[in-house]
Amino acid sequence: MVLGVSVLFIGNLIQIGIWAAVFMYYDEFTEFKDAFYHSTVNFTTLCYGDFILGNERKLLGGLEAVNGVLMFGLSSGFLYTLLTSLLRRKHGIRN
Repeated sequence: MVLGVSVLFIGNLIQIGIWAAVFMYYDEFTEFKDAFYHSTVNFTTLCYGDFILGNERKLLGGLEAVNGVLMFGLSSGFLYTLLTSLLRRKHGIRN
């Protein structure tokens, strides 16, 4: 279970990093750490608003939030399936 959570966590961090790189590519930020922070806030749908994208790129923040919601949903489904499988194996239950 720890391995599954770790893989999902790293995968989500990679996606956040990719979004941050996109923001850097479009010159929305001068420092990667700020782009990564903003990306994390968008991806997790916290949307603090302390960094705001330019008018031409505002839609990217919403798209990243949708991506984050979808990925957390998929992650939850994967973890549920993994936990169910582990419990079935532990109790000797066959599908």
